[in-house]
Amino acid sequence: PRLVYTLRYSEDGSLSGYVNFTMAYFNTSDFAAEDKPKDISLGKVEICRYKDFRNPPWSDPDYRRSTEFWHILAARLAFVCVFENIVVVITSMLSWLIPDVPAVLKEQIRREAYITNEIVLKTELKRAHGEEVTEEYISSVSEEEQIRYSPHHSESPGPSDDVLLTHRQSAEPKTYV
Repeated sequence: PRLVYTLRYSEDGSLSGYVNFTMAYFNTSDFAAEDKPKDISLGKVEICRYKDFRNPPWSDPDYRRSTEFWHILAARLAFVCVFENIVVVITSMLSWLIPDVPAVLKEQIRREAYITNEIVLKTELKRAHGEEVTEEYISSVSEEEQIRYSPHHSESPGPSDDVLLTHRQSAEPKTYV
């Protein structure tokens, strides 16, 4: 309500007059006879104030919700919608930035699925040729595939540790025509 007051209803953009803005008027003659104040020491009180955003008794639809109430309600609804969307965007970004499964584990799962597929293909090929598939054969193929597709195994020999690959630079600058 304060932000709505300062942006829409305040003349100078401050909170001066804010308390008066939040108080509604009530005509004490609208009380039922049994609900009227009995204290005579206050004198004859015709108008009292209470905290709400309602039309005063002299307006056309008396005591109904005022336009200020609807402005404040719309501002609250807008805040909730904007805040909810900000939370959704932030949580989506965090879930995108932080994967559920680490990349190393994903690679291992893919490798194991590939190895399993290779074992199945080799055993089915052996059966298709009419050869007998034994547990020993399956375990040997499994070990072979594990070694073949392990992350530290390479089929082609790489450079040995004592060989240094260097980039040769010429002493003369190159000129292009």
